[in-house]
Amino acid sequence: MILDEWVMVFFGLLSACMLIYVGLMRRQQLRVFYTVAISADFYSGIANIIGISYGFWQHPVRWFPSIFKTSIVYDLLFFPATVVLWIALMPKKRSWKIVYTLVYSVVLCLLEWLLERQTKLIDYGHGWAIYKTFLLYLMTYLIFYGLYRWLIKEPLYSRDK
Repeated sequence: MILDEWVMVFFGLLSACMLIYVGLMRRQQLRVFYTVAISADFYSGIANIIGISYGFWQHPVRWFPSIFKTSIVYDLLFFPATVVLWIALMPKKRSWKIVYTLVYSVVLCLLEWLLERQTKLIDYGHGWAIYKTFLLYLMTYLIFYGLYRWLIKEPLYSRDK
């Protein structure tokens, strides 16, 4: 139990560091990144509530369990930070964007799989599997990339070099 709480603290601090790094690296787009992060926060909260309500997963160890059924560290910090970092580090060429998105999603799925196996931060249930998590992450990142492109007023489909 103590290890699980330290893992939550670690991911909270890691998320804060990722957001600070993006803020320092891409200062001119900070307003856009705030909008994307808040949207990712909202989306993550809704998706987690739906997943928990249908019994696809649960968060046995979480902060403020009498108030929240979801992991607030994941919903409020880690997921929005990973979305913003993913967008900030996105390569320019279309072919590399696809590879980057697939690799990023696989790494996050592996991390979640390790957390599911080694800690009580997340437990899968009712037929939920890691490949469904991968597909959910992939779809989610593409949605937020579309939001980002819309916010900076770039066309979603353009001819890359």
